[in-house]
Amino acid sequence: MSGQRPTIGTVPSIDGTTLKVTDRRGGTVTIDLSKSPTVYGSDDAASAVGDIKTGDTVAITGTTSNDTVTAKTVRINPTLGKRQAPMQDNDTPAQP
Repeated sequence: MSGQRPTIGTVPSIDGTTLKVTDRRGGTVTIDLSKSPTVYGSDDAASAVGDIKTGDTVAITGTTSNDTVTAKTVRINPTLGKRQAPMQDNDTPAQP
């Protein structure tokens, strides 16, 4: 994840390729999914943008511009507080 802090929060709404995420502080973050981010389910299995549902908790890394995060990686319902598989340079979980 290149040292970036992910945006972590709950999805209250989805509109096409745009998510709204309510972060831990109660703020709303706009997430742009139009650049085909890599998506993982809670078990680190490959997933798809269409698998993200309202109410899900997500952890998102990407670039921020004008108060919008353009997602590079999305984890759906991540196991917070437990170590997930380390990421390789191509944003895929490293194999044990």
